[in-house]
Amino acid sequence: MTELPPQLRQVRDFFRTEDFRREIGALQQQHKAGYEEFRRSVAASRVSFFDPLIAAEETKTQQR
Repeated sequence: MTELPPQLRQVRDFFRTEDFRREIGALQQQHKAGYEEFRRSVAASRVSFFDPLIAAEETKTQQR
């Protein structure tokens, strides 16, 4: 196996530090929280513009 250049050794060593792991863990938690918030927002939102038209159509249908 060949020896890594000094710059790559520094990067490799940094990736192995506890600080890096904590930072990655925090970023993953932020991403997960953002995704969950987005999913809740999508689930809660709906188009209400057509509600009066649908209600009017349902009323017409019931009167027939």
